[in-house]
Amino acid sequence: MDIKKEIIHCIEIEDKKNPFTDETISDKLDLSREVITRVRKELKIPDSRDRRKNELIRVINDLLEKNDHISDRALTKQLNDAQFIVGKYVVSKIRTELQNKYPKMNENQNAFHHIIGEKGSLKNIIQQAIAAVSYPPNGLHCCLMGGFGSGRSVLVYAMAEYAKILNQDKIVPVYEIDCIDYLERPLILLENLFGKENTAGYIEQEELAFIYVKNIEFFPPQGLEVLYRYLDKRQFTRLNDNATIRTSRALIISSIHMKATSTVSKEILRHFAMKIEMPKYINRTLTERIEYIKQAFMSESQQMNLDITVRRNVLISLASTDYAENMRQLFAEVKTACAKAFVESKVNEKKELIIESRFLSDTFANLRTQQEKDVNTWIRGDLVFIAKEEKIFSRTKLNDSWDNYSKLEKRFTELKQAGLPNEEVEKKLSEEIELSLLQQIRDVQKNKLSREEISIIAGEDILNLSQSIYERARLDLPFLNEAIVFPLAVHLKMLKDRQATKQHLSSELKQIKDSCPKEFFVARNILDNLSSKVNIPHLNEEAGYLAIYFQKFQSNYNVDSKRIAVLVVSHGHVASAMAEAANVILGENHAYGLDLEYEDTPKMMCDKVISKVKQIDEGKGTIILADMGSLLQVRAKVEEALGIHVGVLGRADTLLVIECMRKTLWTQDSLEEILTSIDEKETMNIYENQNSPKSKKPAILTCCITGEGAAIHLENYIRHQFETVFKKLEWLHIGYIDEQGIQNKITALSKEYEIIACVGTINPNVIDLPFFSAEEIHQREGLEKLKNLVISNTNFYNPLEDVLHEDCVYIEHNRVTKEEILDKIVTKLANDGYVTESFLLSVYKRESYLPTYLKGNMAIPHGETQFVTKPVIHITKLDKPIYWDGENKVDFIFTIAIDENHRTAFEELYQHIKEPEFMDILKTCKTEKEIFKKFFG
Repeated sequence: MDIKKEIIHCIEIEDKKNPFTDETISDKLDLSREVITRVRKELKIPDSRDRRKNELIRVINDLLEKNDHISDRALTKQLNDAQFIVGKYVVSKIRTELQNKYPKMNENQNAFHHIIGEKGSLKNIIQQAIAAVSYPPNGLHCCLMGGFGSGRSVLVYAMAEYAKILNQDKIVPVYEIDCIDYLERPLILLENLFGKENTAGYIEQEELAFIYVKNIEFFPPQGLEVLYRYLDKRQFTRLNDNATIRTSRALIISSIHMKATSTVSKEILRHFAMKIEMPKYINRTLTERIEYIKQAFMSESQQMNLDITVRRNVLISLASTDYAENMRQLFAEVKTACAKAFVESKVNEKKELIIESRFLSDTFANLRTQQEKDVNTWIRGDLVFIAKEEKIFSRTKLNDSWDNYSKLEKRFTELKQAGLPNEEVEKKLSEEIELSLLQQIRDVQKNKLSREEISIIAGEDILNLSQSIYERARLDLPFLNEAIVFPLAVHLKMLKDRQATKQHLSSELKQIKDSCPKEFFVARNILDNLSSKVNIPHLNEEAGYLAIYFQKFQSNYNVDSKRIAVLVVSHGHVASAMAEAANVILGENHAYGLDLEYEDTPKMMCDKVISKVKQIDEGKGTIILADMGSLLQVRAKVEEALGIHVGVLGRADTLLVIECMRKTLWTQDSLEEILTSIDEKETMNIYENQNSPKSKKPAILTCCITGEGAAIHLENYIRHQFETVFKKLEWLHIGYIDEQGIQNKITALSKEYEIIACVGTINPNVIDLPFFSAEEIHQREGLEKLKNLVISNTNFYNPLEDVLHEDCVYIEHNRVTKEEILDKIVTKLANDGYVTESFLLSVYKRESYLPTYLKGNMAIPHGETQFVTKPVIHITKLDKPIYWDGENKVDFIFTIAIDENHRTAFEELYQHIKEPEFMDILKTCKTEKEIFKKFFG
């Protein structure tokens, strides 16, 4: 047994609030207390009281930062609720010490406020840095671990600024030494650092100073003993003067690369009292990565004194790339792209600097595609950097999302080609015009663009024109809101950008004239006066559009008023997918999905619907889209239980969800009007649809010339390759007869089955039936193609089946600590061959960056994929909840050990656990088998 390693391991996993005493450690390791105490002191590890006090000081400081007016009694209660065992006297004493030594800083004094991630991924890191600087009497020597460009130097100088604040604004100098610069002259480094004979070195300081030793893994071996002595005892000697032992107040802050794993590097790290690990760029939160990108481009914009437009796809690429040198490489990439764009703008004599993807390097061949979904959510358009005003604003794709004319003209053509009467065409087109304009209004208002930003988008002349139209209209419409100016300016910009020669769809439709006659009359008069003075094609034909603007922006119109809710209900996981797709397409978060389990009884389904409607209803009623005849009398039961008005559509698909969202978001129509306008046939109660034909069973057809035996053999081969995908399909086998006979037989089978594909040694040549040859199926590419075809045509495949196993579900009945349960979980996974032993350490490292607590009293600890040998998700239910991050308790732990190829499994898991109703059901489960079954329909 390596006693030192075992003691270090015990202390690493202990509850920091109530650390292990030497006696406890001796019991765990079955060694004498005296041995434990002696080795602990050799390792320079404080005793349990000091370790506990350090943690107590940190937590008290955090609580006081949130509420410095809290009473000592309330503060003591919070600490004991967080599982500290501490009395009011001790708390009061520590509080007084903190307030005397570290006076509260205002925002201007916050030395770390400029660091991106200060309140995010670096929050715990900054707390560690503060502790290192402020620890009495002269701080703790600190080692910053991380890759090149990870922000270590920025943190060092922020620590020096913080030390200056604590030192009553006395300058705290920072002396830098990069060990790499002295590889060929190590004695010079040692002389500069420790001094020589009669000459003092950097470290010899009477006042507080920082010695920043970069790349300390390359520290000269001949000077290591002197370095260790100073780190351990703050004593040192000058070179060639070993007789005089000197002391200093200098604090050593070092940096070491994460990949430095030599024995010397590990020994160096051991002597630093504080070790801080800086996260990689790609492991920072998405919003932080975007902030770094903004910082880089704004720096270039200021330097060149030019406005820069960065395309959305460029932003996505920059935010999704795993840079070897982190932010340093990102800034270099941005500078190179700007240089290329600048040269091109000069050659082509363009005033605007536009950064497009072709200006990026080849780094982006291997992007982190699993981030794509989040990136697309956060980066909605191009970014424009304004040099003179030091401003940044987001510009969505105007031509795609705000160009109503192209969409309406396309719709007009479709309606005419459908042979509808002119009156019907005009009615439908009037509705489309109103919906399109309302969507544009919401987009502009949601982006909260300033006047300067609108001026850049639309142009100053058009913005002034919009202001002029508002001022003239207000003479006749006194309640007209000035908020009309910005959306109207964008609309006029779209009109001007269209070619004068293009066909223009007139908005002077009878239905618009009838619905807002006064507004139409005012609009007509204003445009008649303006059309001869303003050079905008077809301006005089805009009266219908303008009338709608006037109607919607009078004082009784409220764009943020309560809205009719939209709920999609289905078995499996279809509903949430449809709702999510509709939300992404419309850029809103208004549709909700409720995924029911196949074994749910009608009563259970009804109860879930009632619970969901109660959660999402805003006071104007709820539209439910469902194609399930088994939900008996849900409309009446919801209205009876909640008193909420409900309408039901007896069909559910993504396009219908989008249409419902458009109507509920962008019209003032009532619930009944929306249901009727979508499709009167769909407004029936879903329980009246009991006689709908039974759906066909999905099936794979195997067809072999040698008979059904070979076909069955082929089935067994395919099922063995992808059991979770194919096991719920029907398998149909036929031998070859003749072409006409086999086609007749397939036609007959098609009446009962939904045949997805045919696999075999002979192609039956059936139209629209994909065929896979036996040779193709025995190749990986062919199998993958068939698998994807099946997944896209069925809802059977649940990616959790690949990673969630009943033997990896566990209920813990005893009271445990966070560290004890994590050790228990990962030990089982390692013993079962799912992960290597190193996985546990990577889990603890992740937790030290940012605890993995999720709302809903659950946690999702996870480690690095390089230590995963067989992807798995382990579920632990705790009968006695535990504190996870010092503030929040958890009763469910989902330990994630998956690789890049199983990201969909985690997405599937998250779709389950994010729903409070599902977690409530899970918490009622009494056995592991019950929990396991809840994840599969």
